[in-house]
Amino acid sequence: ALLADVSLLKPFLDGRSSQNLGLSPSGTEMSAVGDRTACNLEWPSATVKVAEIKELRTRIIRALRSLGVQTTAYQPIHAAFASGLVPIVSGTRALEALEAYAQVMCAGRILVVEVTSAIADVPDLFGRLEGRAFIPHPAGLIDVVRAAQENEGPFLVVLDGANRGATESYLLPLIRVVRNRAASISLFHPQAIDGSDPYRSDARVKWPPNLLLAATVIEGPTTLPVAPGVWNDSILAVADADGEFTGPDDLGDRSELDGASGLLDSAPARDQLGWISDELPQLHGLAKRMAGGLAALTTDPTAIQNAVARSIVVPHVAAIPGEDERAAEVSRLEKTFGKDLGDWVNFARRSIA
Repeated sequence: ALLADVSLLKPFLDGRSSQNLGLSPSGTEMSAVGDRTACNLEWPSATVKVAEIKELRTRIIRALRSLGVQTTAYQPIHAAFASGLVPIVSGTRALEALEAYAQVMCAGRILVVEVTSAIADVPDLFGRLEGRAFIPHPAGLIDVVRAAQENEGPFLVVLDGANRGATESYLLPLIRVVRNRAASISLFHPQAIDGSDPYRSDARVKWPPNLLLAATVIEGPTTLPVAPGVWNDSILAVADADGEFTGPDDLGDRSELDGASGLLDSAPARDQLGWISDELPQLHGLAKRMAGGLAALTTDPTAIQNAVARSIVVPHVAAIPGEDERAAEVSRLEKTFGKDLGDWVNFARRSIA
């Protein structure tokens, strides 16, 4: 309740206004509005293109091991991206798992945006108005959107600690924009800022198709429940530590997705997936999409069912507010998804409920 009140009062509590002066994404002071220029961020490039699942697997397992992440963590993450879903990653190595993925698929082009309780809506992720100037968010998300629009290679944006903020007011609307390529995000009215402001053309922005979105969730007293609606277009992935990890190692050379490969363009599974349509018909379509992405990584139907259970069924059940109702649903579904389902749900609730 306190965090919600802070979000509502944020516009009245912000004492950082600097009139006609602002800070650039790098934190350096800018001159008057008329002398400002947009920030051009330098991004790494790669000469190696990843076009085959075998090459993806080899490279990403090396990167995961070098960062101390369980090597199977990439599977639900990649399957989510391939099926047009947003991976929300929990676990002790959540951010490292996404960094490894970006190293292999995005040439290391990753932007991490630290979410705080001050993030009240989608525009807060991009910046704010001060006087007649648009002050970009320190992370530079608006500049990454520009860069992705001007380049063909993939970029990755990670909202780190997404559950520090109210996900129903900022993450859910953002996911809807990411899923609907025709939609745009209104950051400010174009007449609200000076005509010479370099960001005036960004009053409304569209999320580029080559800009991947992911999030991490954390445990702790400052975290909020993830809005149940988020799971309509997202999956839960777990990235735990590799028990044999002895210290950071070389990630390997940067590589990126070959745009002609189709590695991020999977079709829903043809199998009707009776094991979920019978138990949870409302999740049938989502499960078929996820299973389609997993099919490129494994042909084992049991492995696919377990992955769908952990990624889709678990957050659905964990979001049930009533303890008795949730326990009854776990008991009913354990007959299909196994006795581990209850443990998975309890683990998930520590970060998403």
